[in-house]
Amino acid sequence: MEPVVERFLRYVSFDTQSDEHSDSCPSTDKQKRLGAALVTEMREMGIGDARMDEQGYVYGSIPGDPDLPAIGLIAHMDTSPDASGANIRPKILEYTGEDLCLNAEKGIYKITAGRMAIIKAYYLKNPHEDCPKEVLTVSLNEASTDTAYTLGRLFSVYEAVQQTANPGINATIKDKYFNSAAAMPASICPVLNSLYQKHLRKLDKGLQTYYNQQICKIKDILSEAYPTRLSLPQQGSFDLGYYHQTQKRYTKKEDK
Repeated sequence: MEPVVERFLRYVSFDTQSDEHSDSCPSTDKQKRLGAALVTEMREMGIGDARMDEQGYVYGSIPGDPDLPAIGLIAHMDTSPDASGANIRPKILEYTGEDLCLNAEKGIYKITAGRMAIIKAYYLKNPHEDCPKEVLTVSLNEASTDTAYTLGRLFSVYEAVQQTANPGINATIKDKYFNSAAAMPASICPVLNSLYQKHLRKLDKGLQTYYNQQICKIKDILSEAYPTRLSLPQQGSFDLGYYHQTQKRYTKKEDK
């Protein structure tokens, strides 16, 4: 039998991107390709009643003890409309403490605690006014008025809204906009704000209020005009602001 990991990597290579503007079920016909593959595999495993209906729902049952309650396992096959599912090349990365390279050609890396530690250590030893001591903290410094640090915090909240509005999303704004937002905020922040409004509309009123309060609180620290460009030390400050804000978000989830 095919190893579980290899099977999973094959599944995620199917393009099952949904379409939020479609009235059909499934919202995109390509989702049925994965459904058909699952039916074939289920039958090969001995699930004789495996089938897929016209709406793309896959069914199958395995006989059990009639004296015990039945157990249903349910999963969805579609992925978020906000990220393309085409040409996915999944891979498993081994974390060694360094930044994880997701796509070397496009310069996409996952920021890690190791990278943040290096940035802080460097600027603690080599002070620079564009990456001030107030941002070189262990955790989020909400009292900091540093522009680059605050912009990093703002980016993190924008990403949080996108993830909340699209559970299970494959890629976030970080994958496409992080480097450019850190370098040229005046050009990218209006784009991010527009996407934020789009994602916010998908949430219930309570969450809309919650995130709007966070955004307003952070924007109150910023001046009316975003910087055209950030220097390398300022980009380090941006990275720290993003990491600290994101770290706080995940810490809250763990506390719950």
